[in-house]
Amino acid sequence: TLLTLVLEVIFIFRPMAKEVIKSREAEQRLLNSLEEQVELRTYKLEAANKKLKDLASKDPLTNLNNRLTLEFEIEALIKGFHAHQCPFGIALIDIDFFKKINDAYGHLAGDHVLKEFAEILQSQGRDSDKAYRVGGEEFVVILNRLPSERAQEIIQELINQTRSHHFNFEGQHINATISAGLYHTDLFPIANTRDLFCVIDKALYESKANGRDKLTLAVPI
Repeated sequence: TLLTLVLEVIFIFRPMAKEVIKSREAEQRLLNSLEEQVELRTYKLEAANKKLKDLASKDPLTNLNNRLTLEFEIEALIKGFHAHQCPFGIALIDIDFFKKINDAYGHLAGDHVLKEFAEILQSQGRDSDKAYRVGGEEFVVILNRLPSERAQEIIQELINQTRSHHFNFEGQHINATISAGLYHTDLFPIANTRDLFCVIDKALYESKANGRDKLTLAVPI
């Protein structure tokens, strides 16, 4: 009987145990592989979602923010100012006579001017400032947590730098200027985004009406 049991252990139960162990190991390898695949797919999904979000919120030509998130940003700034008196400025900027650039040099040259101006715009700002292309040749700059005098200096420096810059495209030297309207919380209180855009749009119009290539401060309507 003892010999029979020993033989059963050797020839039956031990091979069965090995098969069970192999099966468990294979199952664990499968589980590990599935976990890795899930992690990889999760990573790819997160990356795809981020890319879609960037595509939705970025201007494809200049890689600046677009108007999608602008109103939310401004509403948050207005709330922050009313709650904690955090100062900010908003500038609306337009490239002067942009249609003439397109007509004279072509739309590819116009696109080049837009992209190069976006680079100038970003080089002028701080890390906490944000620039947006809101349509055509119009741009918005958010100047956060700085006094009105400094906000005016930044936009005037941008006007001066653009005026002296040569936009070179395929051997052609293109000159451009910009006009701007600026609102700052030091000037007067503002209730909402709609009112803010009304005052900076009017200020931009004044800059254009008074010869362009200049900055005009917003006034209450």
